[in-house]
Amino acid sequence: MLTVGATLEDRFLLHRALGADAEGEDFMARRVDIAGYARVRVLATDDALRAAAGSAAAVVERIAALELTGLARPLAAGVDPATGRVWFAEAWTNGQPRCAPGAWGWEDAHGALLAAAEVLDPARARGVVHGRLAPGLVLVNVGTPAIIGVAAGVWLGEVRPAGPGGDLGCAARAIRALVAAPAPELRAWVARCEQAPPAFGSLDEALRAMPLPGRRRAEIDQERLQAAAREQEREREEAARRWREAREADIRAGRLPPDDLSGGGAASWPVVFERVQQVLGAAPVTIEATAASGLGLRWPLRETSVASAWQQARGVVGALHALARGGKRLGTDRDKDARALLDAVAARLGLTQVRDGGGFAPALEWQRSVAPAGEGIPPGILGGHFGGPRIAMRHGALDVGPTILGWQSSHHQGPVLSSHGSIALADLPRKPAAAADVIAALLAAAAAVDLSRLTYTTTCRFCGGRFASVDRHDDSCCHRCAEIHLGVIH
Repeated sequence: MLTVGATLEDRFLLHRALGADAEGEDFMARRVDIAGYARVRVLATDDALRAAAGSAAAVVERIAALELTGLARPLAAGVDPATGRVWFAEAWTNGQPRCAPGAWGWEDAHGALLAAAEVLDPARARGVVHGRLAPGLVLVNVGTPAIIGVAAGVWLGEVRPAGPGGDLGCAARAIRALVAAPAPELRAWVARCEQAPPAFGSLDEALRAMPLPGRRRAEIDQERLQAAAREQEREREEAARRWREAREADIRAGRLPPDDLSGGGAASWPVVFERVQQVLGAAPVTIEATAASGLGLRWPLRETSVASAWQQARGVVGALHALARGGKRLGTDRDKDARALLDAVAARLGLTQVRDGGGFAPALEWQRSVAPAGEGIPPGILGGHFGGPRIAMRHGALDVGPTILGWQSSHHQGPVLSSHGSIALADLPRKPAAAADVIAALLAAAAAVDLSRLTYTTTCRFCGGRFASVDRHDDSCCHRCAEIHLGVIH
Protein backbone atom coordinates (compact mmCIF):
# COMPACT_ATOMS: atom_id res chain seq x y z
CA MET A 1 0.00 0.00 0.00
CA LEU A 2 1.03 3.58 -0.56
CA THR A 3 1.26 5.46 2.74
CA VAL A 4 2.17 8.91 4.05
CA GLY A 5 5.86 9.55 3.36
CA ALA A 6 5.94 7.78 -0.03
CA THR A 7 7.16 9.75 -3.07
CA LEU A 8 5.65 9.43 -6.56
CA GLU A 9 7.96 10.09 -9.53
CA ASP A 10 10.17 12.29 -7.31
CA ARG A 11 7.45 14.96 -7.64
CA PHE A 12 4.79 14.28 -5.01
CA LEU A 13 5.50 13.45 -1.35
CA LEU A 14 2.37 12.02 0.31
CA HIS A 15 1.98 14.35 3.28
CA ARG A 16 -1.43 13.66 4.85
CA ALA A 17 -4.23 11.14 4.28
CA LEU A 18 -7.57 12.78 3.40
CA GLY A 19 -9.83 9.74 3.36
CA ALA A 20 -10.59 6.52 1.55
CA ASP A 21 -13.49 4.64 -0.03
CA ALA A 22 -13.99 1.40 -1.92
CA GLU A 23 -12.40 2.88 -5.04
CA GLY A 24 -9.22 4.30 -3.55
CA GLU A 25 -7.50 6.71 -1.20
CA ASP A 26 -7.00 10.50 -1.26
CA PHE A 27 -3.84 12.25 -0.04
CA MET A 28 -2.61 15.79 0.37
CA ALA A 29 0.86 15.74 -1.22
CA ARG A 30 3.74 18.19 -0.98
CA ARG A 31 5.36 19.13 -4.29
CA VAL A 32 9.00 18.07 -4.34
CA ASP A 33 9.92 19.68 -7.65
CA ILE A 34 8.44 23.10 -6.85
CA ALA A 35 6.81 24.82 -3.89
CA GLY A 36 3.17 23.94 -3.31
CA TYR A 37 0.75 21.09 -2.75
CA ALA A 38 -1.33 18.65 -4.79
CA ARG A 39 -4.24 16.26 -4.26
CA VAL A 40 -3.31 12.67 -5.12
CA ARG A 41 -5.87 9.90 -5.73
CA VAL A 42 -4.50 6.35 -5.45
CA LEU A 43 -6.87 3.84 -7.08
CA ALA A 44 -7.81 0.60 -5.38
CA THR A 45 -6.47 -2.60 -6.85
CA ASP A 46 -8.96 -3.66 -9.52
CA ASP A 47 -8.57 -5.53 -12.81
CA ALA A 48 -10.48 -2.95 -14.87
CA LEU A 49 -8.44 -0.09 -13.45
CA ARG A 50 -5.16 -1.94 -13.94
CA ALA A 51 -6.14 -2.54 -17.56
CA ALA A 52 -6.31 1.24 -18.05
CA ALA A 53 -3.00 1.88 -16.29
CA GLY A 54 -1.13 2.31 -19.53
CA SER A 55 -3.48 5.16 -20.43
CA ALA A 56 -3.17 7.03 -17.12
CA ALA A 57 -1.15 9.82 -18.73
CA ALA A 58 -3.76 10.08 -21.49
CA VAL A 59 -6.41 10.74 -18.83
CA VAL A 60 -4.44 13.76 -17.62
CA GLU A 61 -3.97 15.10 -21.15
CA ARG A 62 -7.66 14.60 -21.86
CA ILE A 63 -8.77 16.55 -18.80
CA ALA A 64 -6.18 19.30 -19.32
CA ALA A 65 -7.51 19.86 -22.85
CA LEU A 66 -10.98 20.71 -21.52
CA GLU A 67 -9.91 24.07 -20.01
CA LEU A 68 -13.24 24.49 -18.23
CA THR A 69 -13.71 26.84 -15.29
CA GLY A 70 -14.36 24.81 -12.18
CA LEU A 71 -12.24 21.78 -13.02
CA ALA A 72 -9.21 21.21 -10.84
CA ARG A 73 -6.07 21.36 -13.00
CA PRO A 74 -4.56 17.88 -13.57
CA LEU A 75 -0.81 17.56 -13.01
CA ALA A 76 0.29 13.98 -13.60
CA ALA A 77 -0.67 10.31 -13.49
CA GLY A 78 1.15 7.03 -13.36
CA VAL A 79 1.61 3.60 -11.86
CA ASP A 80 3.61 3.08 -8.68
CA PRO A 81 6.19 0.39 -9.58
CA ALA A 82 6.33 -1.03 -6.04
CA THR A 83 2.59 -1.58 -5.59
CA GLY A 84 1.17 -1.49 -9.13
CA ARG A 85 -1.39 1.10 -7.99
CA VAL A 86 -2.66 3.68 -10.48
CA TRP A 87 -2.58 7.30 -9.22
CA PHE A 88 -3.70 10.72 -10.42
CA ALA A 89 -2.47 14.11 -9.17
CA GLU A 90 -4.21 17.46 -9.50
CA ALA A 91 -3.61 21.00 -8.28
CA TRP A 92 -4.58 21.50 -4.65
CA THR A 93 -7.85 23.42 -4.23
CA ASN A 94 -8.74 25.18 -1.01
CA GLY A 95 -12.35 25.41 0.00
CA GLN A 96 -15.05 23.86 2.13
CA PRO A 97 -17.55 21.15 1.12
CA ARG A 98 -20.58 22.86 -0.31
CA CYS A 99 -22.99 20.18 0.82
CA ALA A 100 -23.31 19.01 4.42
CA PRO A 101 -24.96 15.54 4.61
CA GLY A 102 -28.43 15.53 6.13
CA ALA A 103 -28.52 19.29 6.65
CA TRP A 104 -29.82 20.62 3.30
CA GLY A 105 -33.28 21.09 1.90
CA TRP A 106 -34.40 20.40 -1.66
CA GLU A 107 -33.71 23.89 -2.94
CA ASP A 108 -30.23 24.02 -1.43
CA ALA A 109 -29.29 20.62 -2.87
CA HIS A 110 -30.78 21.54 -6.24
CA GLY A 111 -28.72 24.75 -6.49
CA ALA A 112 -25.49 23.11 -5.35
CA LEU A 113 -25.72 20.24 -7.84
CA LEU A 114 -26.75 22.56 -10.69
CA ALA A 115 -23.44 24.38 -10.16
CA ALA A 116 -21.69 21.02 -10.52
CA ALA A 117 -23.68 20.23 -13.67
CA GLU A 118 -22.44 23.43 -15.34
CA VAL A 119 -18.95 21.96 -15.17
CA LEU A 120 -19.58 18.22 -15.50
CA ASP A 121 -21.96 18.18 -18.49
CA PRO A 122 -19.47 19.90 -20.89
CA ALA A 123 -16.74 17.61 -19.56
CA ARG A 124 -18.86 14.51 -20.19
CA ALA A 125 -19.55 15.69 -23.73
CA ARG A 126 -15.79 15.41 -24.27
CA GLY A 127 -15.73 11.85 -22.95
CA VAL A 128 -14.87 12.49 -19.29
CA VAL A 129 -17.01 11.28 -16.40
CA HIS A 130 -16.42 12.47 -12.84
CA GLY A 131 -17.65 9.22 -11.34
CA ARG A 132 -17.39 10.34 -7.71
CA LEU A 133 -19.91 13.15 -7.43
CA ALA A 134 -20.31 13.30 -3.66
CA PRO A 135 -20.98 16.18 -1.23
CA GLY A 136 -17.36 16.31 -0.06
CA LEU A 137 -15.99 16.69 -3.63
CA VAL A 138 -17.99 19.81 -4.52
CA LEU A 139 -16.11 22.73 -2.97
CA VAL A 140 -16.75 26.45 -2.80
CA ASN A 141 -14.05 29.09 -2.74
CA VAL A 142 -13.91 32.88 -3.04
CA GLY A 143 -14.89 33.88 -6.57
CA THR A 144 -15.34 30.28 -7.76
CA PRO A 145 -18.86 28.79 -7.85
CA ALA A 146 -17.79 25.12 -7.96
CA ILE A 147 -14.42 23.40 -7.87
CA ILE A 148 -14.72 19.73 -8.77
CA GLY A 149 -12.00 17.18 -7.97
CA VAL A 150 -12.08 15.65 -11.47
CA ALA A 151 -8.60 14.17 -11.80
CA ALA A 152 -9.05 12.59 -8.38
CA GLY A 153 -12.05 10.56 -9.51
CA VAL A 154 -12.13 10.42 -13.31
CA TRP A 155 -11.75 7.32 -15.45
CA LEU A 156 -11.48 6.77 -19.18
CA GLY A 157 -14.54 5.60 -21.07
CA GLU A 158 -12.88 2.16 -21.32
CA VAL A 159 -13.28 1.80 -17.54
CA ARG A 160 -16.51 3.70 -16.92
CA PRO A 161 -19.05 4.69 -19.55
CA ALA A 162 -18.76 8.27 -20.78
CA GLY A 163 -22.53 8.59 -21.06
CA PRO A 164 -24.76 10.42 -18.56
CA GLY A 165 -25.37 7.34 -16.41
CA GLY A 166 -22.15 7.58 -14.41
CA ASP A 167 -22.76 11.06 -13.01
CA LEU A 168 -26.54 10.70 -12.80
CA GLY A 169 -26.23 7.71 -10.48
CA CYS A 170 -23.77 9.63 -8.35
CA ALA A 171 -26.11 12.62 -8.24
CA ALA A 172 -28.90 10.40 -6.98
CA ARG A 173 -26.68 9.05 -4.22
CA ALA A 174 -25.63 12.60 -3.32
CA ILE A 175 -29.28 13.65 -2.99
CA ARG A 176 -29.88 10.77 -0.60
CA ALA A 177 -26.99 12.03 1.53
CA LEU A 178 -28.04 15.69 1.34
CA VAL A 179 -31.75 15.51 2.08
CA ALA A 180 -32.51 14.04 5.48
CA ALA A 181 -36.06 12.77 4.73
CA PRO A 182 -36.81 12.80 0.97
CA ALA A 183 -40.50 12.91 0.01
CA PRO A 184 -42.03 10.19 -2.24
CA GLU A 185 -41.81 12.36 -5.37
CA LEU A 186 -38.11 12.96 -4.70
CA ARG A 187 -37.48 9.25 -4.20
CA ALA A 188 -39.21 8.61 -7.55
CA TRP A 189 -36.85 11.11 -9.21
CA VAL A 190 -33.86 9.31 -7.68
CA ALA A 191 -35.10 6.02 -9.17
CA ARG A 192 -35.35 7.59 -12.64
CA CYS A 193 -31.70 8.75 -12.33
CA GLU A 194 -30.61 5.21 -11.47
CA GLN A 195 -32.33 3.51 -14.39
CA ALA A 196 -30.16 1.75 -16.98
CA PRO A 197 -30.25 3.61 -19.32
CA PRO A 198 -31.33 6.63 -17.25
CA ALA A 199 -34.48 8.56 -18.04
CA PHE A 200 -32.48 11.79 -18.54
CA GLY A 201 -29.89 12.72 -21.15
CA SER A 202 -27.63 14.86 -18.95
CA LEU A 203 -27.01 15.77 -15.35
CA ASP A 204 -28.33 19.28 -16.00
CA GLU A 205 -31.58 17.91 -17.51
CA ALA A 206 -32.07 15.60 -14.54
CA LEU A 207 -31.52 18.32 -11.98
CA ARG A 208 -33.88 20.73 -13.72
CA ALA A 209 -36.53 17.99 -13.55
CA MET A 210 -35.84 17.37 -9.88
CA PRO A 211 -39.05 18.09 -7.90
CA LEU A 212 -38.90 21.10 -5.60
CA PRO A 213 -40.87 21.50 -2.38
CA GLY A 214 -44.35 22.93 -2.84
CA ARG A 215 -43.90 25.66 -0.26
CA ARG A 216 -41.21 28.31 -0.61
CA ARG A 217 -39.35 30.10 2.16
CA ALA A 218 -41.51 33.22 1.76
CA GLU A 219 -44.62 31.17 2.55
CA ILE A 220 -43.34 29.95 5.89
CA ASP A 221 -45.27 31.58 8.72
CA GLN A 222 -43.69 34.58 10.44
CA GLU A 223 -43.53 32.88 13.81
CA ARG A 224 -41.19 30.17 12.55
CA LEU A 225 -38.96 32.77 10.91
CA GLN A 226 -38.75 34.73 14.16
CA ALA A 227 -38.00 31.55 16.11
CA ALA A 228 -35.19 30.76 13.66
CA ALA A 229 -33.79 34.30 14.06
CA ARG A 230 -33.80 33.94 17.86
CA GLU A 231 -32.01 30.61 17.60
CA GLN A 232 -29.37 32.13 15.32
CA GLU A 233 -28.82 34.98 17.77
CA ARG A 234 -28.45 32.49 20.63
CA GLU A 235 -25.89 30.54 18.60
CA ARG A 236 -23.93 33.74 17.84
CA GLU A 237 -23.86 34.65 21.54
CA GLU A 238 -22.72 31.14 22.43
CA ALA A 239 -19.97 31.28 19.81
CA ALA A 240 -18.81 34.67 21.16
CA ARG A 241 -18.74 33.25 24.70
CA ARG A 242 -16.63 30.28 23.60
CA TRP A 243 -14.28 32.62 21.74
CA ARG A 244 -13.80 34.79 24.85
CA GLU A 245 -13.12 31.73 27.01
CA ALA A 246 -10.61 30.37 24.51
CA ARG A 247 -8.84 33.74 24.33
CA GLU A 248 -8.67 34.01 28.10
CA ALA A 249 -7.21 30.50 28.28
CA ASP A 250 -4.59 31.41 25.66
CA ILE A 251 -3.66 34.54 27.63
CA ARG A 252 -3.32 32.55 30.87
CA ALA A 253 -1.12 29.99 29.06
CA GLY A 254 1.01 32.75 27.56
CA ARG A 255 0.13 31.97 23.94
CA LEU A 256 -1.36 35.47 23.50
CA PRO A 257 -0.26 38.77 25.04
CA PRO A 258 -2.28 39.99 28.06
CA ASP A 259 -5.03 42.49 27.33
CA ASP A 260 -3.03 45.33 28.91
CA LEU A 261 -0.32 44.79 26.27
CA SER A 262 -2.66 44.80 23.30
CA GLY A 263 -2.95 47.76 20.99
CA GLY A 264 -1.75 49.11 17.69
CA GLY A 265 1.35 50.84 19.05
CA ALA A 266 4.91 49.58 18.91
CA ALA A 267 6.02 47.04 21.51
CA SER A 268 8.16 47.87 24.51
CA TRP A 269 10.59 44.95 24.34
CA PRO A 270 11.76 45.03 28.01
CA VAL A 271 8.12 44.99 29.20
CA VAL A 272 7.19 42.18 26.80
CA PHE A 273 10.16 40.03 27.86
CA GLU A 274 9.44 40.66 31.53
CA ARG A 275 5.81 39.53 31.14
CA VAL A 276 6.80 36.46 29.08
CA GLN A 277 9.29 35.46 31.77
CA GLN A 278 6.55 35.80 34.39
CA VAL A 279 4.53 33.20 32.44
CA LEU A 280 7.29 30.85 31.33
CA GLY A 281 9.68 31.37 34.24
CA ALA A 282 13.02 33.12 34.44
CA ALA A 283 15.52 32.61 31.62
CA PRO A 284 19.13 33.82 31.19
CA VAL A 285 18.18 36.62 28.80
CA THR A 286 19.85 40.01 28.57
CA ILE A 287 17.88 42.87 27.01
CA GLU A 288 20.18 45.35 25.27
CA ALA A 289 19.29 48.42 23.27
CA THR A 290 18.95 46.51 20.00
CA ALA A 291 19.03 42.80 20.85
CA ALA A 292 18.12 40.06 23.31
CA SER A 293 20.96 37.66 24.05
CA GLY A 294 22.14 34.86 26.30
CA LEU A 295 24.02 31.53 26.18
CA GLY A 296 25.40 32.31 22.72
CA LEU A 297 22.02 33.28 21.22
CA ARG A 298 21.43 36.75 19.80
CA TRP A 299 18.03 37.99 18.59
CA PRO A 300 17.77 41.53 17.11
CA LEU A 301 14.98 43.69 18.53
CA ARG A 302 13.37 45.82 15.86
CA GLU A 303 10.34 48.07 16.02
CA THR A 304 7.26 45.89 15.70
CA SER A 305 3.73 45.30 16.94
CA VAL A 306 2.88 43.87 20.35
CA ALA A 307 1.52 40.67 18.79
CA SER A 308 4.73 40.03 16.83
CA ALA A 309 6.94 40.98 19.81
CA TRP A 310 5.06 38.65 22.15
CA GLN A 311 5.44 35.60 19.90
CA GLN A 312 9.11 36.37 19.24
CA ALA A 313 9.82 36.82 22.96
CA ARG A 314 8.10 33.50 23.71
CA GLY A 315 10.32 31.76 21.18
CA VAL A 316 13.54 33.39 22.43
CA VAL A 317 12.79 32.63 26.09
CA GLY A 318 11.81 29.08 25.16
CA ALA A 319 15.08 28.61 23.23
CA LEU A 320 17.11 29.89 26.21
CA HIS A 321 15.27 27.50 28.53
CA ALA A 322 16.16 24.63 26.18
CA LEU A 323 19.79 25.79 25.98
CA ALA A 324 20.04 26.02 29.77
CA ARG A 325 18.88 22.43 30.27
CA GLY A 326 20.48 21.04 27.10
CA GLY A 327 23.53 19.53 28.76
CA LYS A 328 26.83 19.14 26.94
CA ARG A 329 27.43 21.56 24.05
CA LEU A 330 28.51 20.64 20.54
CA GLY A 331 31.79 22.41 21.28
CA THR A 332 32.94 22.58 17.67
CA ASP A 333 32.06 24.41 14.51
CA ARG A 334 33.35 21.73 12.15
CA ASP A 335 30.91 21.20 9.29
CA LYS A 336 30.79 17.43 9.66
CA ASP A 337 29.69 17.42 13.32
CA ALA A 338 27.27 20.31 12.87
CA ARG A 339 25.75 18.87 9.68
CA ALA A 340 25.12 15.49 11.33
CA LEU A 341 23.44 17.18 14.30
CA LEU A 342 21.26 19.44 12.13
CA ASP A 343 20.24 16.54 9.87
CA ALA A 344 19.01 14.69 12.96
CA VAL A 345 17.18 17.82 14.17
CA ALA A 346 15.56 18.33 10.74
CA ALA A 347 14.27 14.76 10.79
CA ARG A 348 12.78 15.27 14.27
CA LEU A 349 11.06 18.55 13.37
CA GLY A 350 9.89 17.54 9.89
CA LEU A 351 12.01 20.20 8.17
CA THR A 352 12.65 20.17 4.43
CA GLN A 353 16.15 20.74 3.10
CA VAL A 354 16.19 23.70 0.74
CA ARG A 355 17.93 23.16 -2.57
CA ASP A 356 20.55 25.72 -3.47
CA GLY A 357 18.90 28.19 -5.82
CA GLY A 358 22.22 29.42 -7.20
CA GLY A 359 23.93 32.72 -6.59
CA PHE A 360 24.61 33.49 -2.97
CA ALA A 361 22.10 31.28 -1.16
CA PRO A 362 23.55 29.25 1.74
CA ALA A 363 24.50 25.69 0.84
CA LEU A 364 23.06 24.11 4.01
CA GLU A 365 19.53 25.31 4.65
CA TRP A 366 16.28 23.81 5.99
CA GLN A 367 12.72 25.14 5.90
CA ARG A 368 9.49 24.51 7.79
CA SER A 369 6.65 25.06 5.33
CA VAL A 370 3.78 23.74 7.47
CA ALA A 371 3.52 23.92 11.25
CA PRO A 372 2.97 20.53 12.92
CA ALA A 373 -0.49 20.09 14.46
CA GLY A 374 -0.70 21.57 17.95
CA GLU A 375 2.60 23.42 17.79
CA GLY A 376 0.93 26.80 17.55
CA ILE A 377 3.37 28.52 15.18
CA PRO A 378 1.42 31.60 14.03
CA PRO A 379 1.41 32.91 10.48
CA GLY A 380 3.20 36.17 9.74
CA ILE A 381 1.65 38.94 11.82
CA LEU A 382 1.65 41.28 8.82
CA GLY A 383 2.37 40.94 5.13
CA GLY A 384 5.73 40.13 3.62
CA HIS A 385 6.21 36.42 4.30
CA PHE A 386 6.99 34.31 1.27
CA GLY A 387 7.02 30.97 3.09
CA GLY A 388 7.79 29.24 6.35
CA PRO A 389 10.73 30.05 8.66
CA ARG A 390 14.19 28.75 7.75
CA ILE A 391 17.47 27.85 9.41
CA ALA A 392 20.86 27.97 7.69
CA MET A 393 24.32 26.81 8.76
CA ARG A 394 27.04 29.18 7.63
CA HIS A 395 30.28 30.63 8.95
CA GLY A 396 30.19 28.58 12.14
CA ALA A 397 26.76 29.87 13.15
CA LEU A 398 23.11 28.96 12.79
CA ASP A 399 20.96 31.72 11.25
CA VAL A 400 17.19 31.69 11.77
CA GLY A 401 14.53 33.83 10.11
CA PRO A 402 11.41 34.01 7.94
CA THR A 403 11.47 33.33 4.21
CA ILE A 404 11.00 36.33 1.94
CA LEU A 405 11.06 37.03 -1.77
CA GLY A 406 14.55 38.30 -2.52
CA TRP A 407 17.55 37.97 -4.84
CA GLN A 408 19.04 34.46 -5.06
CA SER A 409 21.57 35.98 -7.45
CA SER A 410 21.96 39.28 -9.25
CA HIS A 411 19.64 38.02 -11.98
CA HIS A 412 17.20 35.68 -10.23
CA GLN A 413 14.57 36.33 -7.59
CA GLY A 414 13.19 33.63 -5.32
CA PRO A 415 12.67 32.60 -1.69
CA VAL A 416 15.61 33.54 0.54
CA LEU A 417 16.19 33.48 4.28
CA SER A 418 15.86 36.85 6.00
CA SER A 419 18.35 36.30 8.82
CA HIS A 420 16.86 37.51 12.08
CA GLY A 421 18.56 35.62 14.90
CA SER A 422 21.76 33.62 15.24
CA ILE A 423 23.55 31.25 17.59
CA ALA A 424 27.05 29.79 17.38
CA LEU A 425 27.00 26.15 16.32
CA ALA A 426 29.42 25.38 19.14
CA ASP A 427 26.77 26.51 21.65
CA LEU A 428 24.09 24.07 20.46
CA PRO A 429 23.40 21.08 22.72
CA ARG A 430 25.14 17.93 21.48
CA LYS A 431 22.05 15.74 21.84
CA PRO A 432 19.63 16.02 18.86
CA ALA A 433 16.55 16.10 21.13
CA ALA A 434 17.86 19.11 23.10
CA ALA A 435 19.06 20.88 19.93
CA ALA A 436 15.65 20.28 18.34
CA ASP A 437 13.95 22.02 21.30
CA VAL A 438 16.20 25.06 20.79
CA ILE A 439 15.65 25.25 17.03
CA ALA A 440 11.88 24.63 17.25
CA ALA A 441 11.56 27.58 19.65
CA LEU A 442 13.61 29.82 17.34
CA LEU A 443 11.53 28.79 14.30
CA ALA A 444 8.40 29.76 16.22
CA ALA A 445 9.96 33.17 16.93
CA ALA A 446 10.97 33.59 13.27
CA ALA A 447 7.43 32.75 12.10
CA ALA A 448 6.12 35.79 13.97
CA VAL A 449 8.62 38.35 12.65
CA ASP A 450 6.86 41.45 11.33
CA LEU A 451 8.17 42.03 7.81
CA SER A 452 5.88 44.91 6.88
CA ARG A 453 8.81 47.36 6.69
CA LEU A 454 10.42 45.22 4.00
CA THR A 455 7.44 45.80 1.72
CA TYR A 456 8.30 49.50 1.35
CA THR A 457 9.20 50.13 -2.29
CA THR A 458 11.15 52.77 -4.15
CA THR A 459 12.45 53.31 -7.70
CA CYS A 460 15.92 52.31 -8.93
CA ARG A 461 17.68 55.31 -10.46
CA PHE A 462 19.26 53.13 -13.18
CA CYS A 463 16.64 50.72 -14.49
CA GLY A 464 13.54 52.59 -13.25
CA GLY A 465 12.06 49.48 -11.66
CA ARG A 466 10.30 49.56 -8.29
CA PHE A 467 11.71 47.22 -5.66
CA ALA A 468 11.03 46.37 -2.03
CA SER A 469 13.76 47.27 0.43
CA VAL A 470 15.05 43.69 0.56
CA ASP A 471 15.72 43.87 -3.19
CA ARG A 472 17.74 47.12 -3.06
CA HIS A 473 21.47 47.67 -2.68
CA ASP A 474 20.67 51.02 -1.06
CA ASP A 475 17.92 53.63 -1.29
CA SER A 476 18.93 54.55 -4.83
CA CYS A 477 19.35 51.33 -6.82
CA CYS A 478 18.54 47.62 -6.96
CA HIS A 479 21.04 44.79 -6.46
CA ARG A 480 21.43 44.00 -10.15
CA CYS A 481 22.12 47.61 -11.15
CA ALA A 482 24.55 47.99 -8.25
CA GLU A 483 26.60 45.16 -9.78
CA ILE A 484 26.33 46.46 -13.34
CA HIS A 485 26.89 50.17 -12.75
CA LEU A 486 28.67 50.39 -9.38
CA GLY A 487 30.86 47.28 -9.53
CA VAL A 488 29.38 45.82 -6.32
CA ILE A 489 29.63 42.05 -5.74
CA HIS A 490 26.80 40.84 -3.51
